[in-house]
Amino acid sequence: MKPIKDNVLVELDDRVSISKGGIHIPAISQTTGEWGTVVATGSECLDLSEGDRVLVLKTQGTHYIQQGKDMVILPEKKVLAIDVA
Repeated sequence: MKPIKDNVLVELDDRVSISKGGIHIPAISQTTGEWGTVVATGSECLDLSEGDRVLVLKTQGTHYIQQGKDMVILPEKKVLAIDVA
């Protein structure tokens, strides 16, 4: 899939976390942000490129499943941060 204009396609990280005690914490109980990796960008994206690790809000964009992976497509301006580490 290739996003158009300033949209980006992000593959979200696995949403299930495990506490130190071994308890599974569902995504709904976690923070409102999600980390993921940009897998494609539209032709008008200026600041993001494929492979960038980004933070997005769970409530932003269009979420869907593609080949068993959680994906979201959203405008570049809705990305909150880029991981520089």
